[in-house]
Amino acid sequence: MQTAALLRGRGAWRLVPFARDPFGNFFCFRCARHGPDAIVYWEHETGGVTTICKTFSDLLASLHFPRGGSTSDRAVRGSEPT
Repeated sequence: MQTAALLRGRGAWRLVPFARDPFGNFFCFRCARHGPDAIVYWEHETGGVTTICKTFSDLLASLHFPRGGSTSDRAVRGSEPT
């Protein structure tokens, strides 16, 4: 995986990326001996790491849907919100 190699090459060997933003930064699992211990945001320009939350469930719970309901609600209704 090229992304993991990039992170390892920049000293971020404990990070396992799972998503990328449009600017080249990564959302990652930060791993400890017992497994993932946090969700972090890795900034490609500085190599800085910011802790976002402790678990993936916490990350999902913090997401907000656009006004008018969730994207899955729109798919079921078959229309965009007015």
